[in-house]
Amino acid sequence: MSYAPYGEGYNGGLGFEQFTAGGYAGTVYDNENRTGSLIDFMYRRYNPTQGRWISPDPAGLSAVDPTNPQTWNRYAYVGNKPLSTQDPSGLRPPENAVNCSWDSCSTVGDSNGGGGGTIMGNDIFDALMGAPGTYTGFDMYGNFTWGFSVSQWYSDEAAIESALTPNANTAACAAQGLQATFPNSTVSVGTATGEVGGHWNFQASLQFSSSDMVDSFISDYIAASAPIGPPARFGAGPAIHLENVWFSDTGAYALNATVHIDQFNPNTGPLGIAGHVGYDGIWGHIAQAFGGNIDTSNCSF
Repeated sequence: MSYAPYGEGYNGGLGFEQFTAGGYAGTVYDNENRTGSLIDFMYRRYNPTQGRWISPDPAGLSAVDPTNPQTWNRYAYVGNKPLSTQDPSGLRPPENAVNCSWDSCSTVGDSNGGGGGTIMGNDIFDALMGAPGTYTGFDMYGNFTWGFSVSQWYSDEAAIESALTPNANTAACAAQGLQATFPNSTVSVGTATGEVGGHWNFQASLQFSSSDMVDSFISDYIAASAPIGPPARFGAGPAIHLENVWFSDTGAYALNATVHIDQFNPNTGPLGIAGHVGYDGIWGHIAQAFGGNIDTSNCSF
């Protein structure tokens, strides 16, 4: 598919009428999200027939350069310079943006180095402070360069989310282990209730569809508690540690419990006991005392 400067499709029809990867300005057209001839960019929609955005630049007045009349119209596409500039997100890049693609834009200064303007709402100070999506570096001439990358932004945001919810992977693993242990139930693992011996502990619920399934669960729970007694541990190691089981008030055949993942199951014999005492017990409590935990990042269920 070929495109005119403002995105009009030709040489085979209108590019926005079919799902196309890497289309005009590097966009990916989504059959579910597009409306008529509009193209979905990250921050707003674009009409290639009119060569204009259908909404003003969300950057607000910061997108306007008083010295450049072409920027006064916040509906205009790239200051009416589509042959030399792209706007892969829907936030206008600065006048000295270079190497724009679907993923990123960067900015460089003159022969003395240094940059200027803003990219995707971020300026050089944001880049120096490591704002999500920004990066710094040097070009082939040794000039300092900085910019913004959409893929870098997603990566940074994922890292931030992981740091804010350090137990998210463990919760997902506990849910996966419970579902594998009780495949005829509907499993839900909620928020963490705290740490127990270096392991994150979670609220969990299991919904069964009949009283026979509940009876089967109770039998399995008693068997998995032997010979030491509750709590029950399912699996040779890592093992699903399930305790504090009670019937839920939300509906019939529903059970609530607390769950965490032990690396060793003491019910499996001497080696399980030694591993559970030494690793899950002693080492886990030491790690917790210093603000850490021993939950593995790799889920084996």
